[in-house]
Amino acid sequence: MELDPGSRAGSGALRRLARRALPVLLLLAQILLVHQSLTRNGKVRAIRVPDTASYLKLAQVKTVEGALTHYRTNGYALLLRLFGWRKLPGRELAIFFLGTLCLFAGVGAYGRSSWLGLAAASPLLYGDTLELLGRIQPDFVSCGFVLVAVGALLVSIARPRNVAAWVVLVLAVLAAYQCRPATLFVIGWLPVAGWALRALRERRLGGAALRWAAAVAAATVIPYLAFIGWRQARVGELGLVAFGGYNMSGLAASLIDEEMLSELEGEHRELATRIYRRRTLKGWTPYDPAAGSITWFEQYSPNIWQVSAPVAYARVRQEEAATPPGAAPRYVRLEVNERLGALSKDVIRRRPAKYLAWVRDANLYGWRQLGGSPWVVWPAAVLAVSSLALLVGRRRGIVPAAGEGSRVPEAAGLLLLGGSYFLAYVLLISLLSFPFSRYYYGTVLLLPSALCAAAAALWATALAGWRGRRAAAAALRV
Repeated sequence: MELDPGSRAGSGALRRLARRALPVLLLLAQILLVHQSLTRNGKVRAIRVPDTASYLKLAQVKTVEGALTHYRTNGYALLLRLFGWRKLPGRELAIFFLGTLCLFAGVGAYGRSSWLGLAAASPLLYGDTLELLGRIQPDFVSCGFVLVAVGALLVSIARPRNVAAWVVLVLAVLAAYQCRPATLFVIGWLPVAGWALRALRERRLGGAALRWAAAVAAATVIPYLAFIGWRQARVGELGLVAFGGYNMSGLAASLIDEEMLSELEGEHRELATRIYRRRTLKGWTPYDPAAGSITWFEQYSPNIWQVSAPVAYARVRQEEAATPPGAAPRYVRLEVNERLGALSKDVIRRRPAKYLAWVRDANLYGWRQLGGSPWVVWPAAVLAVSSLALLVGRRRGIVPAAGEGSRVPEAAGLLLLGGSYFLAYVLLISLLSFPFSRYYYGTVLLLPSALCAAAAALWATALAGWRGRRAAAAALRV
């Protein structure tokens, strides 16, 4: 029995719909299986770590001033307050899965193929970032929010008038840095990376791409400026959180040597002397790049919490005790942060060569870890082999030109996205710290996705070329 033309058209439409839905179904199936595996193996169990106590204390703060003067941001504390620390890992995993779906949608829209979206999203479910799951600290959930933001950015590249994508982008960026301040760099990274990706996709550098990038910058910067302006009005400090000084002291404390104590003056000499003595009592020596930096990298956190912060707190508390009654209230954490920041800048300014050696070695430390990450090494190997095979095939005429079906610009754009995120994040961390394990897991968030999607884009280009050749041959036969 032969189908009528209307029935054939209907069945063809159903087949096309099924093909479009298949990548989504495959991704959802993976998410379900990974969730079951993680749950069964106890990976969604809450684990308290050294940072946990400070976030739990912040979650119990009742006043606005108390929340805004803490050295932790309030986004993660809010999640703790909403869900409780025992149930939070499951909620964080849900946010990460949401980010995975958003990246799927974003890459699919940017690369004009849901299969590219599947290639980009799938590695997230198996990569290094899942090592952060369960720890009661904001690293993992901030990765989820970054994925949501990147997915929304890519959708807005493909569909600049999509209002929902813009709203999601703004909210996701806000949530990311309010949970983990280190992700604040995405405010600058997103417009620049987005402009490059749109320029590659449209083969135009200026005009609409630049206006769009300016809009992204405004959409992400304005909420940040509004927040820090409000915070300054309430507590008198301009900035996202009172932690920059603490952070810097982890590095600067290792730069203080006996010679520097005679160079410093006033309050800085007093604080530096006490910090130097505490480190000496622990048997720690000043930073010596020639001896290798790893020893001093390992002293970074103890420098903050066992050396610099206790010294600064004792100093501020001593002055507070001498303050006459009726004086203006003092925000101790803000003063500690300010003093440690001022001292650290003074110390770094006096030892620029050692500081640059720290930054260099910290960057190299982060880059070297790539070699031990299977979900970076294997996708990179697949991409390299695919590129070589297709290049040889193209030169020998086996792989025809794809013409309009080429996905090479999209492949380049996705590699730029993952690579620039890694390099920018590692550099930011290296300026004040070093990319040890949990920091590193956050920096490689987009690399496996970018490598796998780029490889898929190259094969999609080859497939388009073969289809074009077959269609041309069929036309000649007719």
